[in-house]
Amino acid sequence: MLNCMMTIIAIAADSRGLDVAGMNGSVEKIMAGGPRRVARLEVEITMPAELSSEDREFLIKRAMACPVHKSVSDHMELDVNFN
Repeated sequence: MLNCMMTIIAIAADSRGLDVAGMNGSVEKIMAGGPRRVARLEVEITMPAELSSEDREFLIKRAMACPVHKSVSDHMELDVNFN
């Protein structure tokens, strides 16, 4: 999911001529037992500080529409943070 979200951010940024070089992210999975499954994903994406608040909101909105994000089961918690 992280790769999908960051790819969409890069595509959306390019459509506006924005530079997102240096963007990075991480994802951590939290497991549950009985049956063993991924219970929660914690996604963190750091975008360049130079982006305006308007551009950040534009990119965040696009990232949250990622098809993988939309495909995650309702039985899994998602925590997505943008810095």
